[in-house]
Amino acid sequence: FDRALTARGNDAAERAREGGRFLTRALVVLRKYDDLLSDPGQHGQLPLAVFERLKQWGCRGECFASPLNATLDEFCSLHAEVDRWFGSSGSFFDFHPSSGNFEINPPFTIKSDAVERHVRNLLDDAQRRSAPLSFIFFVPETQNRFSNYKKLLQEFQVCSFRAEKNRHWYRRGAEFRTQLSPPWICPF
Repeated sequence: FDRALTARGNDAAERAREGGRFLTRALVVLRKYDDLLSDPGQHGQLPLAVFERLKQWGCRGECFASPLNATLDEFCSLHAEVDRWFGSSGSFFDFHPSSGNFEINPPFTIKSDAVERHVRNLLDDAQRRSAPLSFIFFVPETQNRFSNYKKLLQEFQVCSFRAEKNRHWYRRGAEFRTQLSPPWICPF
């Protein structure tokens, strides 16, 4: 939210107006994401230690985040029309980076292969241009979901790691509401 609260100029009246705009925009973001916050698969967050490691690996953006849980400098989000005020690049499916390293932790409820198709198109384009582009996927190993990623992984250079069932966790999407929110232990 820090990005959205930058008042332009030294005019006190403009700073006051900007503060009012910020509060209105923040309320709209909270209302839009309120329904998603009850389902960790829709708004779960990787642990902060994972993001620290991703930064060390040169990861600069998140493909599925929101102003409420974005950790890296760049992020794509569901509600671009209001999230843009907080730094969102818009929908992942409209995102076309020319290069870089990005984290992908798609919502568990995306049942199609839309994520995989978009990544494949981006990687094919980068390969044609000899541009350095990479994605670090966090994917649940469920039968219907992981098989889509296996096809994608076979086509490109891959390094994979596997976390054991019930031995890794996500931060809850509504963590900002209370600091007492226990982590969500991943059952797969």
